[in-house]
Amino acid sequence: MGVFFSQAGVAVSVPAEIRMLARWKFLSCTFIAVIASPYCIWLTASADRPLWADESITVQLVKSVSLKHMVSAILLGLDATPPLYTGYAWLMLHYVVPVVSPELLLRVTNAGLIGAALWILYLSIRHYFDQTTSLMTISLFIILEMAQLKFLTLEVRTYAAFVLFTMLTIYTALRAVARPHWIRLISTALASCMLVSSHTFGIVYAVSIASCAVAAAAIEGKVRVAFKLGLTSVPAIVMFCLWVPILKQQAQLGNWIPRPDLQRLLDSTYPPSNSLRLEGIAIILALVIVIWPRTQNSYGTVARRQWWRATNGIYIFAIAIPIAFG
Repeated sequence: MGVFFSQAGVAVSVPAEIRMLARWKFLSCTFIAVIASPYCIWLTASADRPLWADESITVQLVKSVSLKHMVSAILLGLDATPPLYTGYAWLMLHYVVPVVSPELLLRVTNAGLIGAALWILYLSIRHYFDQTTSLMTISLFIILEMAQLKFLTLEVRTYAAFVLFTMLTIYTALRAVARPHWIRLISTALASCMLVSSHTFGIVYAVSIASCAVAAAAIEGKVRVAFKLGLTSVPAIVMFCLWVPILKQQAQLGNWIPRPDLQRLLDSTYPPSNSLRLEGIAIILALVIVIWPRTQNSYGTVARRQWWRATNGIYIFAIAIPIAFG
């Protein structure tokens, strides 16, 4: 317990909790500053950056005279993703910041979305480790994935929203597995719906995350929780089924996006990158080395529940993160 002197010269004790809170805020603010600095540099340097063909289509959709006109253009095949990202940009451009160019608006939005995704990732790591370890881990991750983060920030597409809602779905699912509550289950279902609404391939990740959460709960003997976690993916599946007829219509009309075969879908979902595989293996080994001693209880034995809780952490890094950022 620390001590400081007030203006009256009286010694006053400082509780350890207050000092820890001040330290936590300092580290958190430093972490946010480190995250924000490259975004500011990228956004400044991208002022005159030319747009790709798909980015130009996004900008033209956002500039539509009405929201109905924009949605109709998407249904005709100009964009194969649900209109969540473009709908947000249209509302912002026409009612909130009409003087800002769509490119700058969307890139600033992407920076905020990726920053939020990294913060959620930090909270997920913090759920298993101490603050110092979590900050070091997320900082190392940012350094390793700097090129991907730059792409997600500057690309005027829905990928940044896709990553954010993937991270949010993972986080809410893990929280629901650890401490089941109806609010957390509803949050997981809503996050899954937002994930499907952000990108057509979101259903793949929503079902994968729900399956892993169900398996984790079932292994721990939480049968009822596993059943409830399985139900959280139902609304997302229903939303995707409602979007399937639109995809079929777009395929029949013909659009600028070629129809991918099964191998191309698998490659885009799980990129066969050697560096990504090596990175995943390195992360798994590092986590096993760090997690294993922390799962020892006071009697020197490995508690079954603690070990499976640790495997949930391995699941976050080894499966979810390469999928989202790869």
